[in-house]
Amino acid sequence: MCKWLQIFFAGLIGIILPSSVVLAAESVDVTVVATPLFTGGITNFTIIYVSETQLDFSWGYSGDTDRIMIRAQYGGYPDDIPNEDTAPSDGYLIYYGNGVSASDFSVNFDDNPGPLYVRAWGQRTNDKWSTTPAEGWKESEIMTLLAFIALAGVLSFLGARSSFWFLKVFAAFGWWAFAFYWQLNPPSTITQGDSVHVIVFWILIIVGVGWFVYPLWATSSDDTVKGFKASIQRFIGGEERVNVSPREGRRTRNSDYADRVSRALRR
Repeated sequence: MCKWLQIFFAGLIGIILPSSVVLAAESVDVTVVATPLFTGGITNFTIIYVSETQLDFSWGYSGDTDRIMIRAQYGGYPDDIPNEDTAPSDGYLIYYGNGVSASDFSVNFDDNPGPLYVRAWGQRTNDKWSTTPAEGWKESEIMTLLAFIALAGVLSFLGARSSFWFLKVFAAFGWWAFAFYWQLNPPSTITQGDSVHVIVFWILIIVGVGWFVYPLWATSSDDTVKGFKASIQRFIGGEERVNVSPREGRRTRNSDYADRVSRALRR
């Protein structure tokens, strides 16, 4: 009986092994690569601000796209093309060719303070145009710098004219925002990291710190100076804080407040 069992198992193994080898031989590794049906053909399109009269561009290609046309205009993006057989024509031409970088020396933010809007269309080897352009915009960094100056100045004016402490804190944040923009985007006439650049940065930081601690200074109602705050407020015409004794009754405080409001309205 054992002999017949040995013969049976030997035959079963002989049947299984060949079939396993055949199955292994017929297995195939399949790799599926998905390619987007709709692509502009332009990759990593980058606009670099160099100065008020120069912008640099860089990009790459994908798929069968081997050429690029870059166009720009102020006030809004150049118009889209209606179909792949129509070449872009709106705005002014910056570059057309098969390179991977270009510069625009015709830009002039001194005469055109608004943003410059740019679009780039890819052209394929069959001369068809992509209807999905890459795009971006740039504006004068000096105008942005002036905007930060205006923001910090307005917040400082409001903080000085008001007794609300949080307006003074907002003024501090306005000066700090100005400082960090200056640090990262100095004017083209200032070399980043030189003494002037660093000194101005720390001056702006210190001004922000001054506005941040401004609410801690106080004056009394009889104009007795209890810190630097009193002289600054009298100089710029801000409100003065009146120290009210905790022992005063509500009626007395209300009457005092009404008198101060009446005096302010009669000015």
